[in-house]
Amino acid sequence: MLQACDIEFSYGKTPILEGVNIAVAPGERVALSAPSGRGKTTLCKILSGYDEPQKGTVTVDGAPLPRKGVSPVQMIWQHPERMLDPLMTMEKSLAECPCDAATLAALREEIGVRDEWLTRRPRELSGGELQRFCIVRALACSPRYLICDEISTMLDALTQADLWKRLLRWADETGAGLVTVTHSPMLRDRIATRVVEL
Repeated sequence: MLQACDIEFSYGKTPILEGVNIAVAPGERVALSAPSGRGKTTLCKILSGYDEPQKGTVTVDGAPLPRKGVSPVQMIWQHPERMLDPLMTMEKSLAECPCDAATLAALREEIGVRDEWLTRRPRELSGGELQRFCIVRALACSPRYLICDEISTMLDALTQADLWKRLLRWADETGAGLVTVTHSPMLRDRIATRVVEL
């Protein structure tokens, strides 16, 4: 169980999250819903360990998130170009993943990463192609929970549908829990088993 208890977070004197509680079971798909600027991305960063709450706790099966090593909670961001080294080829970027070559190759096939993209740098790929690489990098960590913060907002409808089909298939096969943020009610209704209002 991924659990956040009594989470509070402010930017300066402006409270963003106040007393937030959320629990996500293995295999569950939870969508976060709130108006813009009400803390959805902040909560995603806290759940995945990128930010620490000013008050409250985040645990997986009762234990705090690890400060070092591979976390059981991984996050995929809205802007993949910001998460990749612009000077590295995609092959070198994937080489940093903590899994063997066979697993990485299987993940690339599962998510739709083509071999010819591996020699390219981020600026030579589209947003959808970059997002596929970021998804593979996250899945290579064998996460038990995956946080998806508006990961398909910048993509065309066909690419969006294909990415989510592949990602949901992976989640079904592994039993991983998903936390998603999307401004599309149609997409939210399709992918979520439960909606949490912030």
